[in-house]
Amino acid sequence: MPRDILAITGIRSEYDILYPALDAIQAHEELSAGVVASGGHVADTHGDTISYIQQNGFEVVDSVAYLLRGDDKRMRAKGVGTLVASLTEVVSRESPDILLVAGDREEPLATAIVGNYLDIPVAHIFGGDPVWGNADDPVRHAVSKMTHIHLTACADHRDRLVQMGEHEFRTFDVGNPGLDRIRTVPELSREELSREIGFDITEGPFLVLIKHPLSSERTAAGSQMETTMKALADLSIPTVAIHPNTDPGSEEIIDVLHEYQNYDFVSVHENFERDLFVNLLRYATALVGNSSAGILEAPFLSLPAVNIGNRQTGRTNAGNVVYVDHDVDEIVEAVQRLTDDTRRADLLEQTDTTYYGDGNSGPRIADVLANIDLDTELLVKSNRY
Repeated sequence: MPRDILAITGIRSEYDILYPALDAIQAHEELSAGVVASGGHVADTHGDTISYIQQNGFEVVDSVAYLLRGDDKRMRAKGVGTLVASLTEVVSRESPDILLVAGDREEPLATAIVGNYLDIPVAHIFGGDPVWGNADDPVRHAVSKMTHIHLTACADHRDRLVQMGEHEFRTFDVGNPGLDRIRTVPELSREELSREIGFDITEGPFLVLIKHPLSSERTAAGSQMETTMKALADLSIPTVAIHPNTDPGSEEIIDVLHEYQNYDFVSVHENFERDLFVNLLRYATALVGNSSAGILEAPFLSLPAVNIGNRQTGRTNAGNVVYVDHDVDEIVEAVQRLTDDTRRADLLEQTDTTYYGDGNSGPRIADVLANIDLDTELLVKSNRY
């Protein structure tokens, strides 16, 4: 009988990291894959992307709607409680051999809790990755201490987990699985891409904008986005803007995007299928905002990133990222630097394009999950420090 792997996902960006692992699991003769869709996947306000998962050929065994509307910070904590309760019932019914999650959002935290109480090993992608914020970093740390199999994006992350006391036998440097899809996505021409998105980026520089709220700066999300858009308006470089994630403060960011959506320089989109998104990054002059894609995926594409504000502070930079504050002049200067061919080339010359992997992480993850011993030694964790 194949081992049943049940992945829990809550948002498009994290699902795109899970997808190559799920694809490799599905293809592995000793494994089978199922998905629980939650959070933004089942929320109308964030694109209702559960159909996207189904179109990829994965069985969605259940869905859990736990997002509570509103910008009150209590909503996220309450949502975790709802997710834990609902996920307990789903996991009990499905009885998988391994639970699979990625990142530092509500899903890995809830899954780690459920897996520990139900004696089901939890495999976690992206442990040991430091982030800045009053919730994200300690949540990722807590998930790492509660999970049983670590699938890290780079050697530094693996070393950090071992320093935290995690056993080496449960810790594997597999690379960032998000790069697998970048490597395999068919290339579109700029003309085809322009037709698909309804915005002319056939010639010259253009930017991709993704800006998420930061948990510790939730009340400033709207004003920070306004500063960003003022800078981009001053530059008037064609910009493809994508809605943020589901964190508190996202509604304020979306409101600002809507205020600018009739400006000629910007095209605002709720979501993109992965193929279109990857091709946008292939041709973009820079990725602007504070998305983890600037840290984790952009180096593989030799794409510079302008990271605005504190989100992503502390994460290992492969050399492609320029950090700026929420200041119009700083943002303008950073983008202008990256539209200058010589200065752009200087930045990319110091970028390690394979720091986060070589685009073959999915099969490595599948092999780990197929071959690791699911025994008492794996399930019973003890501190080593």
